[in-house]
Amino acid sequence: SFQAHDIRKWTKDKHQRVDDTPFGGGPGMLMSCQPLFDAVDAVSTAGCEVIYLCPDGELLNQAIAQDLAS
Repeated sequence: SFQAHDIRKWTKDKHQRVDDTPFGGGPGMLMSCQPLFDAVDAVSTAGCEVIYLCPDGELLNQAIAQDLAS
């Protein structure tokens, strides 16, 4: 089984923002790292496996999902 968490619970600003503009400028938004780190630290327990999905990571397919489930 898995459990999803709302990372806005670990923000430190009153608007609970989890993204910001890129430091070098340009289009788009980037995820802020501190809420992510704080969320993972808060919900991690010894022996648990944390799966963080990212755009340049390995494609999550059915075979990988079944392997993770076993």
